[in-house]
Amino acid sequence: MAAGARQIGAEIYRRTRVTDIKPLPSGEWEVVTERGNIICEHVVNSAGSYCEVVGSWSGLNVPIANMLHHYVITEPLQEIIDLPKELPVVRDPYSNSYLREEANGLLVGPYETATAHVCWGGAPPAWDFESELVPAELDRLMPWLEKATERLPLVGKTGVKSVISGAITHTPDGVYLSGPAPGVRNYWMHCGASIGIAHGAGAGTYLAQWMVHGQAEINMREFDPRRFGNWATKQYTQAVAIEDYQHMYYCYAPAEQQQAGRGLRTSTLYTQLARQGAQFSQVFGWERPRWYSPSGVGERFSWVRSNWWQPVREEALAVRERVGIMDLSTFAKYEVSGADAFEFLQRICANRVPAKNGGIVLTHLLTPAGYIESEMTITRLAPDRFYLLSAAVAQLHDKDQLEWRKRPGERVSIADVTDDYGVLVLAGPRAREVLSVTTAEDLSSAEFRWLTAKESAVAGVSAVRLLRVNYVGELGWELHIPMA
Repeated sequence: MAAGARQIGAEIYRRTRVTDIKPLPSGEWEVVTERGNIICEHVVNSAGSYCEVVGSWSGLNVPIANMLHHYVITEPLQEIIDLPKELPVVRDPYSNSYLREEANGLLVGPYETATAHVCWGGAPPAWDFESELVPAELDRLMPWLEKATERLPLVGKTGVKSVISGAITHTPDGVYLSGPAPGVRNYWMHCGASIGIAHGAGAGTYLAQWMVHGQAEINMREFDPRRFGNWATKQYTQAVAIEDYQHMYYCYAPAEQQQAGRGLRTSTLYTQLARQGAQFSQVFGWERPRWYSPSGVGERFSWVRSNWWQPVREEALAVRERVGIMDLSTFAKYEVSGADAFEFLQRICANRVPAKNGGIVLTHLLTPAGYIESEMTITRLAPDRFYLLSAAVAQLHDKDQLEWRKRPGERVSIADVTDDYGVLVLAGPRAREVLSVTTAEDLSSAEFRWLTAKESAVAGVSAVRLLRVNYVGELGWELHIPMA
């Protein structure tokens, strides 16, 4: 790969340590090395086990943990030598291992569970660490090697030739980081790959396309580093990465999630909803109610009809036939203000921005090639003030999309107010009846039309943002209320 890069003009400086990365007023980056500095338009953090340290130079939170991983290579086996074809790679949930042919022997790489831990006590490797390997801890592998022998008896027929043990980077969700770093221009993450070189060529190709053309030929959102916010602390990352490592070959049932690192972000209704039997899923660090268990029994995850089916049916019927209230405080929320706010939004949005106060529009942000980059709801509060709503997982992504579309000199301010407002969705045929008891606002369709908004007092709380919109399919309003 290095030889191919050199053939098309790349310069590679081996044994050259980078000590800092500095943003320049021009928008370029200065990479400080022990052999001189390099000025570049784009910088890619592909620093492996050091990516967290390198990211910190630019104020970036890089959620990776260096997990200790081993694999064992056996002595050569005549049965392997005699095979006419190479054996396929096997991933085996029973032994929690991958098994494959290697140098006329067999290779076994266990993902042990109870003894899994991060390297160096969770600290980054020392700068002078370059052997790439650490002392092996063979005893902890024995239960898994014994299971691998049950699965592939040839493993136990010969001796161990070598044990390789070293750091392997894990993100909290097991998917590597590839794409723009949050909040900075032309800084790209490309690290945290627990599978390693097997992803290398494809990952590099698609990141290069993204950098050059503004998008790749495949959807890269799954790898976008902005899927983690600052809520992904070091403590959270290590706890969840260990669980991810232990579950490398565990098959999660639909909607099942890891349990480590939960409860990071909650609305102020969390405790009240939990007492009422709410079963939560984690979305961008938030605990969001999925359904309510009348008996208080938690979800029994299943590949067939689970224990949520009947309660969810009753919830859906309640909203369809009567009325329901839902906590959707997890929405990403922004305020765009300033003398040029209307012209700015009108320029960057695919749909027309409301020209009258109280108007609401659902719109998209597009790439230069016309592909959909983001979807958001825009409410016009005043000629120079707009309230934008987006998906919870898009909080950092869409903030970047807005900031990066600003032109020099545009008088526009963009504020992330996600944590400032809670959101209740009131929906169902009786929604108007319920809401009218709590507010003096005229809620008739003639006075409060679909896709309009008003600020009103509701249940004694002043300046609640009432949006006549919802995605349930029934009559309803969104109530945007100060989170407190």
